[in-house]
Amino acid sequence: MKLSFTIVGNQEDEQGNPIPKAKLTQGQQWTSRAQRYGAWKRHVRASALDAVIAQNKPSWMVVRLTQNQHLFDKDEVVGGRLDIRITWANEAHGDPESIFGSIADSLFAQDKHLVGSISAEHGDAGAVAVDIDVKLISEK
Repeated sequence: MKLSFTIVGNQEDEQGNPIPKAKLTQGQQWTSRAQRYGAWKRHVRASALDAVIAQNKPSWMVVRLTQNQHLFDKDEVVGGRLDIRITWANEAHGDPESIFGSIADSLFAQDKHLVGSISAEHGDAGAVAVDIDVKLISEK
């Protein structure tokens, strides 16, 4: 199974850079930083949902994304590949590896068998985006 989609900007600004992965403890789940990270993950899932609908993917994918769940559950996916191409708005951005992690957190309940690639460049004004290709390598 393969899915390709684009995330434009972030949840706060369609010209804003993608949000890096937040490393939070249990007690930090209600902080403004945690809330912002949760909103970013919903933005990633909403972008995936648009592609799932446009590409006529299976209805279970629509249901999960509509309910703001992980697209790939830990009991279903053994491995996967996530390739991302980031176009930054400006120099005020996170590490590319951290952006990869935030997108993986958004889509996969368990990403320990996820592999992939990252490329990044600075774009012109209005070109901020993350192009994503997801492929399941194997299923249980």
